[in-house]
Amino acid sequence: MEKLRELVNVVTRNKIKAIEIIGYSSDNQTKINQLYEGIKTGAYQNDSEAFEDLYEGDCSKNSYYKLKFSLRERLYNTVFFIDIKNSKYSDIKQTQLYVQKMISLFNLLKAKGATINAISIGEKVIKTAIDYEFVLEVVYLARRLRSHYALVVGNRKKYLYYHELLKKYQKVAEAEATAEGYFYDLASLYIKNKSTKRKIAQLATSYLEDLDTFRIELETSSFYYYKTMISISLQMGLNDYQKTLEICDKSLSRLEEFKVRNTRAFMIISFQKIACCIQLKLYKEGEEVIQKYLKLIPPGIFNWFKVYELHLTLCLHTGAYEKAKEVYDQATKHAKFKKLPEFSREIWKIYQAWIHFLMLAGKIKMPANKRKKFRVGKFLNEVPTFSKDKRGLNIPILIAQIVLLLQKKKYDAILNRVEAIQKYKSRYLDKENNFRSNLFIRMLLHIPKHNFSHHAVTKKTKKLFSRLQEVPLEVANQSHDLEILPYEDTWEIILQELKRVRR
Repeated sequence: MEKLRELVNVVTRNKIKAIEIIGYSSDNQTKINQLYEGIKTGAYQNDSEAFEDLYEGDCSKNSYYKLKFSLRERLYNTVFFIDIKNSKYSDIKQTQLYVQKMISLFNLLKAKGATINAISIGEKVIKTAIDYEFVLEVVYLARRLRSHYALVVGNRKKYLYYHELLKKYQKVAEAEATAEGYFYDLASLYIKNKSTKRKIAQLATSYLEDLDTFRIELETSSFYYYKTMISISLQMGLNDYQKTLEICDKSLSRLEEFKVRNTRAFMIISFQKIACCIQLKLYKEGEEVIQKYLKLIPPGIFNWFKVYELHLTLCLHTGAYEKAKEVYDQATKHAKFKKLPEFSREIWKIYQAWIHFLMLAGKIKMPANKRKKFRVGKFLNEVPTFSKDKRGLNIPILIAQIVLLLQKKKYDAILNRVEAIQKYKSRYLDKENNFRSNLFIRMLLHIPKHNFSHHAVTKKTKKLFSRLQEVPLEVANQSHDLEILPYEDTWEIILQELKRVRR
């Protein structure tokens, strides 16, 4: 009864008259509900459309801006009433949201003087946070509970318990934050330039050495995950995909031993395993991982499309071209495909170009009613090269443009691009970090140079092709996703196309 009496007093003192939330108003004709419904249904795409509909004939927008502010505040209030037990959340995500919600309640009750309820909630929630390895939440609550039992209650036994708990988890938090920071540093280098790997390997080595100096009582799944990702970055930087595959398998087994299943860690490391299977052309093993995770991921979320990207690449690298087309269709026909970020949809435009290339080459069956669906000219205009934000995609874009123009016998268009291609090669494709791409672009440049002659091009590129084969994809100093279709396979198709050339 004491807890209830305390809560009743808090609520009575604050005299709650109404909770302003969205979705339960008895008057749906108010402007605030009309604005909410208009945004929800897509009737209002911008401020101008909303203002003109809600305040027709009004020249001043002050009322509209106040309305937007009120709606925003009510939406903030409504967020607190969202059902965190919704099935779209994983168990660990539901628990994390629950812990955050209860910490907010802990702080609110403490601020309002409901100390008995606040401490009861805090002690209950900190146990959940410990069980689920929510390290920062443990640190936060332990610090406040320590203060309460030292200064308010004077309970030395509980004070010392939370004091020791705080010291333990502060060390764990420092270790996690350091490992996380090191991983982000490596990831930022990769995003900027997918072909820079030597620097990543050097940094990864030093970061692992530093992380080995940490002495913590508790190794969390998050710390283990970040350390594993750094190890993977190191081995990929050394082009040792067999060793990387072994690390992935070992890490996935180790993650099973943790009390709480770290779904994110499983997912990301599995992605790396699929990347290894692509490099090593292990179709069956890669397919097994993909099918396993497609059963666990809700269709249409960002990671679902990411798995499909990897699946498509695996198919293209192992010659499963018909399956590649099937994977492409399943992804791009999904209802949520159009809601993907622009950079993600651009990647799929590049995949479409390569699928079309394989269709024209007779490697994939192309129904007669879909022959005109892909337009090379539109691809050239919509997916231009040389922009700074391509994040390493320039190479497959550039090559796709050349091979498609060749198939369409647009020789003048290829000749017009020669100078730009040569400049791009000399500026961005250094032999050390882009050896295979550098070689392949040089091979492509021989095509217009030798008047699109199959015999002459084959003869002049023989040594270059041999050098390409000497440095296969699995040992090349470049990312697996630079070659959407392996250069050896692409070149074989190009030579077949040149046999059909009649100028």
